[in-house]
Amino acid sequence: MTDMLKFLLAAISALFGGFLTALGGFLATLYQAKKARKIRMDEVIAEKIVDANTEGCQKMKYIASWLGYKTLQDVLDFILKNESWFFLNRLYLFKKFPNKWITIRNYVMEAIKLEKQLPEKASELESLKKALIKLANDANLLIINEMDVDAIEVETIQY
Repeated sequence: MTDMLKFLLAAISALFGGFLTALGGFLATLYQAKKARKIRMDEVIAEKIVDANTEGCQKMKYIASWLGYKTLQDVLDFILKNESWFFLNRLYLFKKFPNKWITIRNYVMEAIKLEKQLPEKASELESLKKALIKLANDANLLIINEMDVDAIEVETIQY
């Protein structure tokens, strides 16, 4: 009977060892899958951050330049046309960029109201437009700095 008992103990030990090995392999695979999912999620978020901020920078450049030569209504139409883009990408835009976007939108609406009161409000309107251009340029610089890209500096040449 002792041989049979030894055999059963050896068999139980082998089965238990096999079970622990299988459990360890399963847990290791589960951990690796969870880690791989996290890495992939971080990669997707990083791509969205780069895409959203690149597009945001481009849109702010349009706004800043359009404030100088297009009508305020054209600028507002552009902003409103891109509101769905803004709200879809808000989570991925850097720091204060969303605040600047909303501020610009609201003050372009205010500028349109001032425009209807010309010529009495001409100086106030010009000051507001300059402030809006500065705000749009600041929003661009925010993105450029966050993405660690050198701003483009236009050189002066002699001719």
